[in-house]
Amino acid sequence: MSASGPVKTDPRLWFRMDRACRGKPYLLGASHTFPGRFTAWCPLKKRTANCSVSDVTEASLEAEYRLLGFLAGNEPHPPRGPGGLFVDSASAAFRTWEKKARRFRNTGVWRET
Repeated sequence: MSASGPVKTDPRLWFRMDRACRGKPYLLGASHTFPGRFTAWCPLKKRTANCSVSDVTEASLEAEYRLLGFLAGNEPHPPRGPGGLFVDSASAAFRTWEKKARRFRNTGVWRET
């Protein structure tokens, strides 16, 4: 978490999490650390925190939709083969990517393994 001055938040974009902020933090935007990580404002501590979707235990409907769109926009592309074309969806490489993508949509964390 980092200290920050006054932050403009949207009261509709609240969520709850078990770590970093016990109150209702607010979604701010991409944290630009790793794909799927976002920055939130904790009004209790008056600080920002970098979070993943797996940190979220409850959220407003607006925050849920914002996070779904955020993850969709951060999802790495499917693998490419020779010539730069996307690999066939029946290939082992695509199936591996698809498994990682499903996990990413649920957790907000992209793992190479």
